[in-house]
Amino acid sequence: MIRHELLNTYEVNLKNENVKKTVEMTLKYYVHRALIFKYMYYILSILAVVLNASIPVLSQINWVQNKLMVTIISSVVTVITSVQALIRLKESWIRYRGCAEALKSECVQFNGNINEYNDEDLEEKERIFIMNFEKINQAERLQWKDNAVKKGVVGNTE
Repeated sequence: MIRHELLNTYEVNLKNENVKKTVEMTLKYYVHRALIFKYMYYILSILAVVLNASIPVLSQINWVQNKLMVTIISSVVTVITSVQALIRLKESWIRYRGCAEALKSECVQFNGNINEYNDEDLEEKERIFIMNFEKINQAERLQWKDNAVKKGVVGNTE
């Protein structure tokens, strides 16, 4: 599981507890999803490499079942690479991680009174933070929708 205590360093000091919880949950969600896709990508990639590397070795062994094993391993590798292409593991990992990093950056800027958050008016700072937070979330949702439409998972609603 994710070490959530590391994410506590990105906690924002908002007056509205509901917004504060939403920010925390959203950041944890993106980090968690990025890790899942990262691990899936590496596990399947390494498995495909190892299986592909075993094919020439197996084809040289004088064994009754070697042709069958080579065929099965080749089929498994084809399935693995097809699943990776269909799910777009690496692309999803990078998209979720990018969104998490953008949200972390907003939290750091807010807490450090940097850039547009250097206003003394806390309500104005919070309003700007929430707007930027939602822009980042909306951009990720649009990117997800575009990918889903490309894959044919959802229809184009335009």
